[in-house]
Amino acid sequence: MKTSGIMQRFAKVATDQARLTRAERDAMFQKSVGQERVVLALLSRGLRRIEILRMLVGDITPDQIAIRGKGYYGGTSRHASLNDTVRRELEWYLPLRAQWAETVTEDTGHLLCWRNGSRLQGYSSQSVDRLIRSSGSRIGKHVTCHMLRRTAADLLRERGATVWEIQWMLGHRSVATTEIYLERLDVAGKLAHAASLLGVPVAWHRRAYARKTGTP
Repeated sequence: MKTSGIMQRFAKVATDQARLTRAERDAMFQKSVGQERVVLALLSRGLRRIEILRMLVGDITPDQIAIRGKGYYGGTSRHASLNDTVRRELEWYLPLRAQWAETVTEDTGHLLCWRNGSRLQGYSSQSVDRLIRSSGSRIGKHVTCHMLRRTAADLLRERGATVWEIQWMLGHRSVATTEIYLERLDVAGKLAHAASLLGVPVAWHRRAYARKTGTP
């Protein structure tokens, strides 16, 4: 029983800190549709879910996006340059959103929005979570917004980015937070490897979480 508990702990930590490979993330893009693609593009820049939800059309310029930080919870407001992926998705989405705005009498201005009667209003966190789960299911993965944020940090590190560059992208107030963040990714990878050697599937904790929360 003691050994089983240790192995389950390996699986839990590894799943909590899971991230996608570059190939898996690219496959999600290829199989995503509509606003899913916009959300994926923004998460690929390391943004938090709350930062995407707060984003207004007016925050976007041809070269960069103004990001509204988490405020009380410690995130920093900053600007992020538009990479090719984000620019490509916004080029088709923004004109479409402008057409939607012409059909309503009230527009909250949020980048991600849906029509509620004669009003365009911003998405809720649950709506964004559903978009990401739907997109992830097409590649056979249980994907969350934070998993994609961790993936962005990990892939940026693979390309040789410094911890300070990653700190800026993630919006951490302190570089110490970023160092802890990256260290947890390393530990999770080692635990996932250990769990596989011990014969414990990382999906164990995911199934338990699904039963507890009712999520797929």
